[in-house]
Amino acid sequence: MIAGSCEQDDVGKGGFQEVDQVAALTPYCKYAVQAGGLAAIPSCLAAAVRLASSGRPGACYVDIPSNVFMRPADPALLRNLPALTQPGAPSTTSLLPLLADQLACVAQLLRGAQRPLMVVGKGAALGRAEEAVKQLAEQCDLPVLTTSMGRGVLTDQHPLCVNAARSSALKGADLVL
Repeated sequence: MIAGSCEQDDVGKGGFQEVDQVAALTPYCKYAVQAGGLAAIPSCLAAAVRLASSGRPGACYVDIPSNVFMRPADPALLRNLPALTQPGAPSTTSLLPLLADQLACVAQLLRGAQRPLMVVGKGAALGRAEEAVKQLAEQCDLPVLTTSMGRGVLTDQHPLCVNAARSSALKGADLVL
């Protein structure tokens, strides 16, 4: 898992949703680390992939503080990125049938749900997925709840946006995507 956290300079100041995520996840992960700078990201990711897939497979966590995440990267960092797969590991192409199977499973769950709910957060906002979220919501008639960091991905005025009824939407949902 790759996730973000508050700016490093804001640690200890009560920043938005500030928590020591590495410490919180260490008991549950084979590897949990914070990338302290852009140069550390490739080695942190390589270690996470290697450890997640070696020995007994398990979860790994890489935390990238927002001040690091938002910094422009030098393309030379990408050229020095270590290979993230091991010899004999499945290629991303060979994983496509698995992804298709997982999507089919999600589609089946959505068809069977009476009160589905899609929760949209910061990842969709940073990924500029506004149009994709809107299309999915409209095609599936899927109510959308945005997190505080996902506000604006689907406007509050959209008929499928349920931000004003957050608690009842969560309480009444029989499937949360």
